[in-house]
Amino acid sequence: MNRLPLRKATPLRRVNSRFAIVVLLVLAAGVLLAVPATADAHVVKAHRAQYAKMLQTWNLTHTQMERYFDAESSSLNYLSNDMSPLIGSPDPGAQARLQVDELAAQAAAGVLAKAATNGRDRVDKIIVAAKNKVRQSWFTSRKEYLKFVVNMLPVMIYFTDYWNALDKLAAAAQALSTGDIATYDSGALDALNLENEGNATFESGMTSLKALL
Repeated sequence: MNRLPLRKATPLRRVNSRFAIVVLLVLAAGVLLAVPATADAHVVKAHRAQYAKMLQTWNLTHTQMERYFDAESSSLNYLSNDMSPLIGSPDPGAQARLQVDELAAQAAAGVLAKAATNGRDRVDKIIVAAKNKVRQSWFTSRKEYLKFVVNMLPVMIYFTDYWNALDKLAAAAQALSTGDIATYDSGALDALNLENEGNATFESGMTSLKALL
């Protein structure tokens, strides 16, 4: 059966689960509601350009990560489609081709696992460092600063889910390297669903962060 390329409709600073972040989101929202409201108060003029540039950088990083996931997913699906009719074939040529595909899947598994590890160690640190530079003085009120803090949490969820999705895709590729198409299909779908989930939360968080400008 032919499979179309997958496409979308361990954590920041080692946050251990999405549940922990969701709990923080709920608690932070409660604090935000307890602060008196001010009308049309957002980022102060002196920091608007810096704030906007930060959001633009995160958007660019998000776009690059999405493209990488799609490219790797499509490549693995191509291998899976190529391997399916070769498995069990007595033809020596088919078996030689199958071996090449399995080696390619094995290599992809290693690359994906390394990308997830490097992302947690490097990209997450950059995101956290940028977030920590934002001070309450950037905003016209404490309430607006708390909005920033709250709306950063969905962005963090995206990165948590993305690296975990890469890990799942790496595991799926490992299964593919042994000719286990069924396990690959299941694992690749799990990776896609998790990546989709994180992507939706990122869009939600970024929309709210942009509204503070």
